[in-house]
Amino acid sequence: MAAHLQLRFLGTSSAASPSRNVSSMLVRIGQQTVMIDCGDGTHRQLLDRRLGNQDIKLSSLRHILITHLHADHVLGLVPLIMAIMGPPAPDQGGGGVTATTSAEPASRNVSPRRFSDQETRDEVANIFRTSSKPRLEIYGPCGLRSLIRTTLMMTYANLSLPYVVHELLWPHEYATAHAPSADAPLPSFNVEHNASGQLSEQFIGAVQGPARCVPVVPPGEMELPGMDFRLDEASATWPDFLQIGGQMVSAAPLLHRCPCVGYVFRELPVATPLDPSIPALINSQADALYKKRGIRHPLSLLGRLVKSRESVELPDGTLLQPPELYDTGRKVVILGDTFDATGGLADRTVESPDVDEDGTRSKWLRGMVGLAMDASVLVHESTNIALPASLTSSKSIDSREAVRAKAILRGHSTPQVAGSFAGKIRARHLLMNHFSVRFPAPTDARLLEGADDSGRSQVNVERTAVMQEFEDQATEAWLHALGEHAGDVQPSRAIATYDGCVFDVPPPLQEQMEQAGRSSPLPSSDRHSSAFNKHGRAPRGPPRRQESSATLASQHQDAHEQQDGRSSSMSVGHPYASARRSTRGRGRGQNHDSRRHTRDVLEGHVRDPDN
Repeated sequence: MAAHLQLRFLGTSSAASPSRNVSSMLVRIGQQTVMIDCGDGTHRQLLDRRLGNQDIKLSSLRHILITHLHADHVLGLVPLIMAIMGPPAPDQGGGGVTATTSAEPASRNVSPRRFSDQETRDEVANIFRTSSKPRLEIYGPCGLRSLIRTTLMMTYANLSLPYVVHELLWPHEYATAHAPSADAPLPSFNVEHNASGQLSEQFIGAVQGPARCVPVVPPGEMELPGMDFRLDEASATWPDFLQIGGQMVSAAPLLHRCPCVGYVFRELPVATPLDPSIPALINSQADALYKKRGIRHPLSLLGRLVKSRESVELPDGTLLQPPELYDTGRKVVILGDTFDATGGLADRTVESPDVDEDGTRSKWLRGMVGLAMDASVLVHESTNIALPASLTSSKSIDSREAVRAKAILRGHSTPQVAGSFAGKIRARHLLMNHFSVRFPAPTDARLLEGADDSGRSQVNVERTAVMQEFEDQATEAWLHALGEHAGDVQPSRAIATYDGCVFDVPPPLQEQMEQAGRSSPLPSSDRHSSAFNKHGRAPRGPPRRQESSATLASQHQDAHEQQDGRSSSMSVGHPYASARRSTRGRGRGQNHDSRRHTRDVLEGHVRDPDN
């Protein structure tokens, strides 16, 4: 059975505000937890019981993946490292970050071959064969090692457990050596241009502008040598560089204002349940197994069947085969900041190295589009939006095109960009995050459990209406991008997330069939249900029936006409479904601090770095 797969949002803003923290989220894979980005205040968000994180244990967090090095995505990283691994007890010695003088090798350069290649598996395994096991493994772009080393050193930090940093490198980027020598080249990101002045293709995902020089800082005593994964230029990806539980993790470049990546979690094939008659069959030949093969515990053969996936021949000649594998089809795509998630590659392809039966070679889509195709869930930023006059007190109303152009200049997206990419990759669910501070979150839905509508202030209704507008515009673009190529993809309504938002990735189709007691595949309209109920939690039990794409589009057109407080059928089970749209200006009825902060942002007294 596939592991439970869940997304939790710790921070959903482009800058800290009274209602949202900066970027961070968790991917829970069974009992394991992976963090994506770690903005300032992330540790506090983990401890905040109001966000429903009381069941999250820091002991389950062993991997942190960083999308890029902007402050709102990394400044909480070292404080979290300190909370998990420092300082040491007095009798354990310093354990600090003084420079090591050992002749450690430089960080390892790993070719971008897939883990199906046994040689690469061995190479990865050998990294830690002679080292102690790291408490934390951290992945991210070039410069991440130096950022962590510098912060630990300049803050006189001490650690009690080892950690390791692995960097994802573009072509021609210098690796950060584990123990740099005096004649080592300075790590930097040198942007190359071709004859026409355009960015060279090998630097897709970078930005034009001056090169950044990464400071050379020696590692502390608790940093283990990390690996350097270079971009596979043929596919424009970092394929299968990490396996966590039953998930294989890959990455691809995105276009932003600095080198930035998105991560893709692809679930590996899962074994079907073992035939319940097999243990009894093995036990029935216990005597023969002991006499002929010396096997005292016959059921130990189950390990060869299930774990080693080897066939087992019993003394009577019966040949037992390992349980069949099935592809769950689950894929979670989590993007960093971007204005173009294709990485500038659009629909470029590369020929497969394998020849098909007809003698031709199939084409592979390059970059994030190829990795993310047919995603179960897409997490995409949506920093800015063009609001209708009914939802803003601003005297000037910008068009969607003008707002999108402004967002692109700052390296960010609008609901139209998020929805269009969701349609391009045929995603089944779209979750949006990284909202500007100009769009505060409604009161946490979890805090409203048991309260009727009278408990909702007018400002909460107005904030909810703005978030609904994000969802409406993204859903419209999503459906338009899918068009006639939707096939069996039945998209649910786009979701604007908030701090504490939880999304349970729907189980594989085969398990849905088993839970529903079906002997035939589910209709496509049953496969994907709305992910949230009115309290922001994913529903339990069999999925509800979803409407077809055509019906969804029709309902979306009618959604703006509903002003009576009743949710449309498209929004049933949605955290923002029950709030009425407001025709008043935003900001009325807020508490004093929130109202003042929002007014200051709108008037320019508080700077939103992304707007």
